[in-house]
Amino acid sequence: MDNFTITTTVTYRPFRVPPRCRKPRQVEETFTMTTGIPSLTSAEAPVACTFDENELLSHSIDRPGAGLRTYNGSFYTLFRDITAGSAHFPAEQERDSWAAEREEAEKEVTDRIGKMIVIDGKVWTSIGEPYYSVTTYGTGHNHGGTGISLNFQYEGVELNSHDYAATELEAAIQGAVEVATRRGDTRYFDHVRRFKGVNVLVPEAFRIVPSHMRKASKEAEARVIAGTVISALAGAFTREDLREARNALKELDDMMYTHGLETVGR
Repeated sequence: MDNFTITTTVTYRPFRVPPRCRKPRQVEETFTMTTGIPSLTSAEAPVACTFDENELLSHSIDRPGAGLRTYNGSFYTLFRDITAGSAHFPAEQERDSWAAEREEAEKEVTDRIGKMIVIDGKVWTSIGEPYYSVTTYGTGHNHGGTGISLNFQYEGVELNSHDYAATELEAAIQGAVEVATRRGDTRYFDHVRRFKGVNVLVPEAFRIVPSHMRKASKEAEARVIAGTVISALAGAFTREDLREARNALKELDDMMYTHGLETVGR
């Protein structure tokens, strides 16, 4: 693996006290920094999945036909079919920042460039792991409908009972059919069954835990919370015990709703 090195001239705006003045003013200053991003061959970053050409995909995917590649535990999508070193992505770049601290301006550059890699000369940028969501609209009984959408998991996104890993397409379709049945969306059975989803080529690249395993984990976590509440209220308790139990019950209620838990055993 080689590196493609980018030299960035950054203009930022720190506060300085001018000569013969007392109050600081925001001025323009520049500095230069270099950032290296991995430059790989296609063998080093294989295609992890492709997409059916008829699927409606996120606007962040510039060329769905290129699929997503995987490298070092992350997924990457082609960045506007740009060649590294070209006028659209030169080795020498400029950035204008309104940051008042140099460290903040440096972080802006590293955050942007750090999302990118070069594969066979083309620039790729990171994207979240794809997963499926069962979505509903309207009030049911074919007023609105039930469907499946393709989403991408980023940091801070917690999946719920209607979300499925990209590796469990059949389970996602079955889950959508069950939701449509409960809602009476009978006209949408064929629609969800035709969903093509992701063509997984490298299963080991996908990290999202399958839905049934997530549910089992949440059931175990919910039992612990329920047990804590039961123990706290089993005998004499203080108002503080009652407040803690109330907060725990709210957490338990939210968890059961989010992850589709109907009952929690002791």
